[in-house]
Amino acid sequence: MPAGQCTPSATFYAIEVSGRFGEEWSEWFGNMTLTIKSSAEGSTITVLSGPVPDRAALFGILNRIRDLGVRLISVNPIDTDA
Repeated sequence: MPAGQCTPSATFYAIEVSGRFGEEWSEWFGNMTLTIKSSAEGSTITVLSGPVPDRAALFGILNRIRDLGVRLISVNPIDTDA
């Protein structure tokens, strides 16, 4: 199941990477939502956010980030109950 599809056991994540990725990358990253922001130092960060059905899907996204040679900044689960 693609990461963008929500299942009852899916965990929502916010994954920050360095650089700018346009929305055309969304499908390649499992249909995650891509948001651009600036760091405190002024560098560009892309935040990939959305539901990830399981650890295998999460590692698939992280492997794609690694394969691109992009710097991974953070991986944070999002509490959707709040």
